[in-house]
Amino acid sequence: MSLDKALASATSIAADCLGLKMGRIAEGYEANLVMFRKIRNADDLNPENVVYVVRKGKLYDPQNLKAIFS
Repeated sequence: MSLDKALASATSIAADCLGLKMGRIAEGYEANLVMFRKIRNADDLNPENVVYVVRKGKLYDPQNLKAIFS
């Protein structure tokens, strides 16, 4: 799967299927973001490459996320 199709599948397409106003960076949408290290292909979209997550305006780093979800 191409990188842009993988990103769309995980974000805007999934949100549209669930009827949610998220998955896009646009006015009127919730701004939850995941920042990855360098991404060369869809296989790089994995938790080991996450640098930061922004959810509901709060910034999380990978160590905090591991503590929250462990």
